[in-house]
Amino acid sequence: MDYLTNLSPPARCLIGGDINVRHDAFEPGAVNLHRGGELVQWASEHGMDFVGEIGVPTHAAGHVIDLTFSNVAFASTTVRQDLHCGSDHQSMITMLPTTPQTQLSDARIKITDSQLEPFADLVRGLMVDMPCPEGVGNVAQLDDLAQHFTQSLLAAAQAVSKPAQQGRTTAPWWTADCRRAHRELTTHQTEAAKHQFKDAVRKAKRAYWRQVINEARDGRDLYRVVAWHKLEPNLRAPPLVIGDQVIEETAAKAEALQQAILKRYNSADDLEYDPLDDEHWSGMGSYTTAASGSATSHEPGNWQSFLTERRAQVRLEGTTTAAHQMQCSTPQGSPLSPKLFLLYLAELLWQNSELRFGYADDLNIWRATHSLDNNATLLRQDIQSILMWGEINKVAFAPEKLEMIHLTRKRHNEAPAVVVSEDLTVHPVTAPAGQEPALRWLGVHFDRRLTWRPHVSTRAKKARAVAQHIRSLGKTRDGPPADALRKAVTTCVVPSLLYGTEAWYGGRTQPARHTGRSGEVSSRLGWHGGTVEKVLTMAARGVLPVFRTTPIATLYRDAGLPSAMVALEEAKMRFATRLQVVDEKHPLASRIAPPMITRGRGAGTRQRSKTKIQRLGALLPAVNRPTLAIPHYSEGCGTDPTEGVDKKSAAQAFKKWWRSQPSTDLYVFSDGSERSLDNSRQVGYGFIVYQGNKQLASFSAALSPMSHVFDAEAVGACRALECAVKLLPCVTEDSSNPQIWLCLDNTSVIWGILGSAAASSNWAYNRCHELLRQHNVGLKWAPGHMGIEGNEEADRLAKRAVSSTAAPAYGLEATPTVSGVRTVAKQLSQEARRKWWSGACGRLSDWYRGWSFSRPTVEYQVKAPPELTMPRHALHRWLALRSSHGDFSWYHRRFQHADARLTCVCGHNKSPEHLVLCRHSQRHFLHWPKRPAARPHNRATAVAYLGSLTPTDFVELLDCTQFYTRYCTR
Repeated sequence: MDYLTNLSPPARCLIGGDINVRHDAFEPGAVNLHRGGELVQWASEHGMDFVGEIGVPTHAAGHVIDLTFSNVAFASTTVRQDLHCGSDHQSMITMLPTTPQTQLSDARIKITDSQLEPFADLVRGLMVDMPCPEGVGNVAQLDDLAQHFTQSLLAAAQAVSKPAQQGRTTAPWWTADCRRAHRELTTHQTEAAKHQFKDAVRKAKRAYWRQVINEARDGRDLYRVVAWHKLEPNLRAPPLVIGDQVIEETAAKAEALQQAILKRYNSADDLEYDPLDDEHWSGMGSYTTAASGSATSHEPGNWQSFLTERRAQVRLEGTTTAAHQMQCSTPQGSPLSPKLFLLYLAELLWQNSELRFGYADDLNIWRATHSLDNNATLLRQDIQSILMWGEINKVAFAPEKLEMIHLTRKRHNEAPAVVVSEDLTVHPVTAPAGQEPALRWLGVHFDRRLTWRPHVSTRAKKARAVAQHIRSLGKTRDGPPADALRKAVTTCVVPSLLYGTEAWYGGRTQPARHTGRSGEVSSRLGWHGGTVEKVLTMAARGVLPVFRTTPIATLYRDAGLPSAMVALEEAKMRFATRLQVVDEKHPLASRIAPPMITRGRGAGTRQRSKTKIQRLGALLPAVNRPTLAIPHYSEGCGTDPTEGVDKKSAAQAFKKWWRSQPSTDLYVFSDGSERSLDNSRQVGYGFIVYQGNKQLASFSAALSPMSHVFDAEAVGACRALECAVKLLPCVTEDSSNPQIWLCLDNTSVIWGILGSAAASSNWAYNRCHELLRQHNVGLKWAPGHMGIEGNEEADRLAKRAVSSTAAPAYGLEATPTVSGVRTVAKQLSQEARRKWWSGACGRLSDWYRGWSFSRPTVEYQVKAPPELTMPRHALHRWLALRSSHGDFSWYHRRFQHADARLTCVCGHNKSPEHLVLCRHSQRHFLHWPKRPAARPHNRATAVAYLGSLTPTDFVELLDCTQFYTRYCTR
């Protein structure tokens, strides 16, 4: 009431709601209660008239407490008995006179799948009169052709698309029962009719959404199901106030936004002259594009479309304005964006690269001293210098967006602010009572003592909301398929939950901080892991149709989801792999190796690892880092090397091509091989060089055991090409210029040589790119193991390189490759997964561990089990048999379910194996899938038969026996 009576309403204003006051001004004979007199006085002073029906009750108790005030002429509010929805408040309608709304063009045209065929027929008919494109002779004719084509498509789309509905639409869940109950409510308005109407609406909504959810079959259907969670509100945007003008109409608001935003700058705001006219190169031709493209005032011809003749429209609530010609500003993602960065932020970063770093248009400044006051003083000087630089270079900053936090291990709460000037003071970030302040930078929340609890709590809160939504969709019998929900968990919950783990997780243990202690100590991340575990457990329960008492370890195994420990270890391995594959100039690469000891004991050696990056950088073997280079394109890089031909036909064509080629050209064949020997991987390559049909050279060598056959193929191609280049002077005649043909059977390597280099064996691809630029080299696909002489000989040499008598690798070949290191990281992740499962499986029942379900052992893998494709009701029975947490007699006795049915209709107690022991099921024995030789007669034979069934067989068994639907019901 204080807010309302102190409000100064603008023109054309409407105020209404459950105000709950009484006064005889709108309820004759009522006593002034709850400050009703103040409300009437405020309305009189501000010209706000009561537009409701005087004396007509708006509440079931018989009083007028839902009030509406307005200064709009002819506004009125009436009580509508026919719209009564069972509430204790009456339904009311407010009518406001408005001016006719101008309907502008609507760019949204939707064509459903059923309308595609008539749309194609219309387009085909409209294209009959279109001139032939081959007869186009000039630009004007081409424009006419494009306009005719566009108009034909638009006319066909408008003809078949469904027109927008202008009237009211019925809710999809509204049924005949709801209509009948509502008619009864509006007629009698009794308590019984009210309850009957609400009950009918609840049942109709529940049935409708259950049907929609159950009909979801894949990820696309599931997205359609959850799309209602993000529906746009039906309420219109509030009036737009610009200066003293209040704009209410949607079209007028769109036009005002266009005027205020898109037209706030024009050519009059530009400089009077261009100071760079005398400083840059003028365009001199296509051969100077790369050089002159770096000049700010010169743009290559292909970039002009990003910056010239640009138009923009404003769309608001389905209304679209006319296109407006843009005179200023640049679009996001244009080629000019990196140049603007070089002109502005790059100079700030270069001024002090140790204390300043940034990402995109965000700048971070940090200082480290032994005093917070000294830090504040230094930061004040840094901010002042940046603002002064911006003032000199006409660069505007947003000081109101500045945020600051003090990082310290001390437990005091001292946090001095940074006083930059009289008008600017940067205060440390704050948080509500009971929460720890944290600074958000690139999605990671940094708290004062770097405990990372605020960050983990924030990420868990976001992921928990999605997990709860997924759990609300999946029930024990109803809901989407489990594999679709699992996909939603792996794509929405897990990435959101684990975002930023690189900053806070380096393992459950770490080296002791004090130099006097040796060994590993706890990282004190138990709370963090427990928080992650709770969210993942909730997500797993949403995927599987199981009872809430099902052991947590079985949830992860049956859903194919990682536990908290497994997920964090996998994230750690991914980060450790990334540390090995980033470019050598990457900021992380220089922080991997610990500093050197310069004096005293151990001088000349490196200090022990102290940071997470140092520990994880030493977790995997070092590799020859890939080089960060611009994409490589050569002739044929976008063409499939196989040309869509099968191997047999391609081999015959290759042999014919080789016989027809000049005998002076060089033909190089290379191949790779890999095999396991004594639990060790052996990798090698071999190549052979021909001139015509004459062998000139051959070679084979081994690679590092931490590599794969893909690396052997790439390195072999590189060494073979180098050998052919060295042989060129020896085989070249004075007047001839033979071509080198590199013939490979691995299409992936061909893609990497013609296109951009792969990360693994990157140095070999870069060397091939260099040789391709310097010499006349062609690539040819030679299908492997198809009787091609050169390929078979290279394959024999590669197999000799991986034999037990082969010489060990040396040079670059002895260096582990990226693919080999990734395999090591995968093995370490698998080891962490096996370690967690061995500990968790030991706490499970013997009954669960005894089930195999067509597998030799109940293993734990982070991938979708095949049973998740089963119908949800069948999957519930499948998982209940395995965990024994289901509709069984022991389960109901254990949890004291007094109203549960403990026996089957045959009189025996409900048990997991009773599915095939019941006499009603054995009546259909001849139709059982994978029918055994004899009927199961005891627990052992029943479990043996059930364990041999695949998910498909189990569904067939349920459909055949109808055991749970007819005999053993709940």
